[in-house]
Amino acid sequence: MANNEDERILSIKVKYGDAIVGILEYQKKVDELTATQKRLREEMKKDTEHELEYRAALAQNKAEMKEAQDSIRALEKETRNNLKTQQEKEAP
Repeated sequence: MANNEDERILSIKVKYGDAIVGILEYQKKVDELTATQKRLREEMKKDTEHELEYRAALAQNKAEMKEAQDSIRALEKETRNNLKTQQEKEAP
């Protein structure tokens, strides 16, 4: 019985660690997309002839950022649920 419980705790810890790594990777992507968005806005101010192209690039950037943020939220929720489950199992 103790061995089975140890396996479950280890499994939760591994999932938690994977989730943290995933969150960090997505956060890095959001940071890069934010920098790209800032650069595109500055370029759009300087080059008004190609405004439509910049707006299209900004829209694509925004969609990618939303996707990364949604992934972060999902991983954070999974992590919270795993921790809650673990605490409920450890409670007397």
